[in-house]
Amino acid sequence: MSGTNPEGNPSDTPPQPHEQHKPKPAVIYVRQSTAEQVRNNIGSTEAQRALSELPRKWGWPASHIIVIEDDLAMSGTSSTHRAGFRSLLDMIDRDRVGIVLVREMSRLSRDPYDSELFLRKAQRHGVLIEVNGRVHDPEAKDASELFGLRIHSLLGWWENQERTNRFQGARKATVLTHKRAVSRPPIGYVKAGRGVWMKDPDPHVREAVRRVFDLYLQLRSAAKVALYMLAHGLLFPRRIYAEVRWRPLAVMGVVEVIDNPNYTEDYCYRRHRVRCDDTGKRTYERRPRTEWYIVPSHHEAYITAEEYETIQRLLHQRGSGKDKGPPQGRGHALCQGLVVCDVCGNRMLTAYNGAPQRDGRRTARYSCVRKDGFGVKLHQAHCSALLLDGYVVREALATLTQPTVDLAISSIRQHKATADSARAAQEHQLRQANAEVAHLLRRVESVDPSHQRVKVAIEASLEAAIERRDLLRSQFEKCEAPPLPLLSDADARELLELTADIDGLWHAATTTNEDRKALLATMIDRLVIHSSTKEFVDVTIEWQGGARDTRRLLRPKGTQRLVAECYKAGDQIEEIQRKIRVAEAVTLQGRGISRKIVVSHLRTLGRMPPGETAR
Repeated sequence: MSGTNPEGNPSDTPPQPHEQHKPKPAVIYVRQSTAEQVRNNIGSTEAQRALSELPRKWGWPASHIIVIEDDLAMSGTSSTHRAGFRSLLDMIDRDRVGIVLVREMSRLSRDPYDSELFLRKAQRHGVLIEVNGRVHDPEAKDASELFGLRIHSLLGWWENQERTNRFQGARKATVLTHKRAVSRPPIGYVKAGRGVWMKDPDPHVREAVRRVFDLYLQLRSAAKVALYMLAHGLLFPRRIYAEVRWRPLAVMGVVEVIDNPNYTEDYCYRRHRVRCDDTGKRTYERRPRTEWYIVPSHHEAYITAEEYETIQRLLHQRGSGKDKGPPQGRGHALCQGLVVCDVCGNRMLTAYNGAPQRDGRRTARYSCVRKDGFGVKLHQAHCSALLLDGYVVREALATLTQPTVDLAISSIRQHKATADSARAAQEHQLRQANAEVAHLLRRVESVDPSHQRVKVAIEASLEAAIERRDLLRSQFEKCEAPPLPLLSDADARELLELTADIDGLWHAATTTNEDRKALLATMIDRLVIHSSTKEFVDVTIEWQGGARDTRRLLRPKGTQRLVAECYKAGDQIEEIQRKIRVAEAVTLQGRGISRKIVVSHLRTLGRMPPGETAR
């Protein structure tokens, strides 16, 4: 329904019955997409604000006219971060809006989901909508009222998508064809021309950037780097236009620096993609490196490619997501980061207690404590690192026997042979496709120009052959993977010799705790603690290959209870020892339960059999 009179003056009162709307506020929604538009397109902003004159002329008192301009410099592609738009929807839900005035529908949103959500709420609460001099009544039975607004919303979305696609296409061509950067340089670089970067001429800025990488490679923790810099008063630069400001660097700031591949000599573009869920919330996820646009040797590097790969590996190890590896740390708790609580599904923390012993070790345990909002414990689980580590190490080393290594070497060679065979078949198909294209090209060139129908038929066959060749080439490039390291006979013999004394390698002075943890993380996916009491711990080893081993580990009190039960059943010490071996109970140091320990338990219980002595 039109809101203009016969003379076409939109300032006159619209013909809709609006007496029911006047007691409710009239809301003018103002939005500009970027800060640059707010600074430069002053006329557009003022024209949107001038819409407040219309409800005043239509009879709304000034106190009932609200201008929402919280979303200046906010994109309309999503409502996630637009507080003004969410405030408008909330006012409509509370039946506090009589009419909404906007310059055009794209000011409300360029996302069809958000536009439809607004229209449905307006229809449900009987809110008039004024768009570009025309008042619409969503409650009217005329379907054209909402149809026109929906078309306008879709056109705004389509225009925005087309503009975005053209813009991204131009940027892609600039990167791939002209080998120039199309994004802002990170701190530490400045522009030296169109799409050209150079290191910041300020030596203090260059030193601060490189310091972050050096500290992380040394401390191996973004939090430790941030704390170290804060404790030593080390600031990090921030460039705001031409001005450099120095501020403390937070943990996420450290991650942003060390995770940026543009600090190598290569320029990397299109590293992230945007995902929207059903509510319109936008999230950013990292693309695989194969989808990046990369310009090699684009600028002078702060770090080498090897240093960047090392940093990525450390970040991957310290991550907490499902696709991340466990944090290894440097302590003596070998299963750190692998232990998971079965009750809540979270990784158990590693805690060290007491002063270091003579060998420098401290008592470690894995623990999980969960509390509610009032501080009341919901559940807790603890496990001695000595007990769990001993069991896991014994199981891991037992799998690294010579037959297992022989099987692994055979599997590697068989897998490589299969991959080579498949790759040879792909290469053969691609050569045949290239030959077919070349043959058809020669036929097109040799055909008589007067035989147009023949020429058209051959050209159609040529086009189909080119499509097949391009498809095979695309599949060949996608399936292309870095070749497996060639395992020569000498390498295999050396590997077999090394694994012949795997226990000696494990306990060698040259083997560090980090080496041991890395080996366990390579073999084990996670360790699940199902229950933990003062007497036992139920644990499952989930190996990387998918196999599982579940075991009940007896704590000292559990072993003592088993000894007491055996004694009560009338068993002698030798029979007690046999049952303990069946239960696979060991000491905290991983050694078997000796006769001396059994006698000690019996003495503690006051149940020493007559005539028995500890031999």
